[in-house]
Amino acid sequence: MFERSDLPEEYAAGNYESDETVHAGYVMYNRAFNEQLSGSFGVRVEATSATFTGNEFNDDTESVTPVKGENSYTDLLPSALFRYELDANTIFRAAWTNTLVRPGFYELVPYREIAVEDNELAVGNPDLEPTRSMNFDVMLEKYYGSVGLISGGVFYKDIQDFIYVLEDKDAVDPATGRTYDSIFRPVNGATASLVGFEVAVQRQVEQLPGLGVLRTTPSRAPPRRTRLCPTRRLTCPARPNMHSIRAYHTIKATLTCGPHLITTVPTSIRMPWT
Repeated sequence: MFERSDLPEEYAAGNYESDETVHAGYVMYNRAFNEQLSGSFGVRVEATSATFTGNEFNDDTESVTPVKGENSYTDLLPSALFRYELDANTIFRAAWTNTLVRPGFYELVPYREIAVEDNELAVGNPDLEPTRSMNFDVMLEKYYGSVGLISGGVFYKDIQDFIYVLEDKDAVDPATGRTYDSIFRPVNGATASLVGFEVAVQRQVEQLPGLGVLRTTPSRAPPRRTRLCPTRRLTCPARPNMHSIRAYHTIKATLTCGPHLITTVPTSIRMPWT
């Protein structure tokens, strides 16, 4: 026979409640300066507020204590995008954008997990700031009737407050005054920069259902925030017309350079239905 037992050390610190509200608005203005040059200008405002309830588990007393926290911030995100037609088949693009990545819910939860045997403490951080980035991109696109699209570009990102997990050795817990061998908590870093280039070749092939896009992206980036690099969102209707399917073969490579080395090679498949 098996006996049921409650083991809060296995789940207490991982249980939490979070309530996040985001109010956002934007304005956009499109302008054609002449037959070759056009631009889009805009600004987005986002006000974020959140409350969190985590748990403190002490494996010495096997007690669970709720811990609450809150966070709020407002961001102004302007952007400017330009498009210039050098000729009928060549387009130059330039963009200045500002973006943010919010911390993960669990990173913000004020949980406290005490490991008495190891004399370690893991805590959340409800005071985390989102990671903000100012981005500059330039791209040149050339269209060929026999090949399709060949493009190349350069980008630069100025990143503020990237998030990483700090291990503080022989640290004093400010809440209790106790000294631990290690205290782990997510914190904001200072600044980081990211510069790189990307090239792509795309060719359209008619009447070949099921083929798609292969994208390969080796990169160098700051820790934990490689997702600042933009990726395309892919959609596909539930019932495509099988007589009008277009498949795109694309090979795209991106190289980015920053102060920390992280190499990733993500791949994805895209099927644009028409």
